[in-house]
Amino acid sequence: MRRALLLPVLLLLSSNARAGAPPTRAALRKAFEANRATVVEVVGPRRAGTGVLVGSSGKVLTSVDFVQGEKATVRREGKALSAKVRLASAALKVALVEIDPPGEYPSTAVRLGGGPSEGDWLVAIAHPPKGGEPAPVLAQVARAPTERSNYLEVLATLPRGAPLFDDKGRLVALVVGGSRGLSRALPVPRVKDELAAGTRP
Repeated sequence: MRRALLLPVLLLLSSNARAGAPPTRAALRKAFEANRATVVEVVGPRRAGTGVLVGSSGKVLTSVDFVQGEKATVRREGKALSAKVRLASAALKVALVEIDPPGEYPSTAVRLGGGPSEGDWLVAIAHPPKGGEPAPVLAQVARAPTERSNYLEVLATLPRGAPLFDDKGRLVALVVGGSRGLSRALPVPRVKDELAAGTRP
């Protein structure tokens, strides 16, 4: 991978997050390379954004903003692939779509236990707003999930649908919103619970 791909990283510190050493360049490269092929673009009738392959048959976790009704389109390696909406939660702001027909696709490793803590560093991968190749962004956890909130917050401006990985390349959360300089993400265990419940508002 070209060194330039590792340069567009955002290193923001806050008094809300504990001081902690960011991942080494090698760890960043490893997390990025392990998941670069799993990051796709999901195109809905009004908006498009990032999603991540979470199943070898072509299941994609993304933001609910990029789907509407029963269908969506997944762009991967320059190809537009039809997909069916399997879950769309307006409450949690996440959606799960599946490429139709299913096939063999790379999928990301998932971290289900031991969620990130305040001060931990994560690696986000997202498609640039104006197109182009996905790029890695470093994001520090400013607030971990609590009993009152399912979400974690990271110190970085990230688009909805962007996956967050730990330094071992495991998916830990999906960005669902936020404001400039601070992004809100839903941890994978909460997404898993929603999928297991099979709810569909």
